[in-house]
Amino acid sequence: MTFRHTFIFLIVFISVLCVCNNTWAGRGKLRISRATIYKGDIKIKLGEATDFKTSRDVKSIAVGTDAIADVLALSPRLIRIVGMKPGETNLIIRYSDGYAEEFHVMVNKGYTVEVISGINTRDSLSLSGW
Repeated sequence: MTFRHTFIFLIVFISVLCVCNNTWAGRGKLRISRATIYKGDIKIKLGEATDFKTSRDVKSIAVGTDAIADVLALSPRLIRIVGMKPGETNLIIRYSDGYAEEFHVMVNKGYTVEVISGINTRDSLSLSGW
């Protein structure tokens, strides 16, 4: 090995030691954890609103896709959720005490059934109410 190769090896070795030392000492260590607690499902019909009461004061609200569900804080402990478009998204509520909850929000079309009365006369069908 030449002097140049030895010098480069030494610089790389020292750099690796410094990086490893910082990681082992807890500095520069990346920790990823789920910051919220999953609390369940919220089902809403398209175009309808539901009010959601909390037991703590709300600090912030985040919805994954606001085109699916619109969320509005009415007071520190009351949230209104409106179904805007069929689909699924998530809702994260952070409270002033640092606690956070996550909900799975499902908006469906809320199909309605219309009853149509009719009379069957031989080979044809006659409907009333149309």
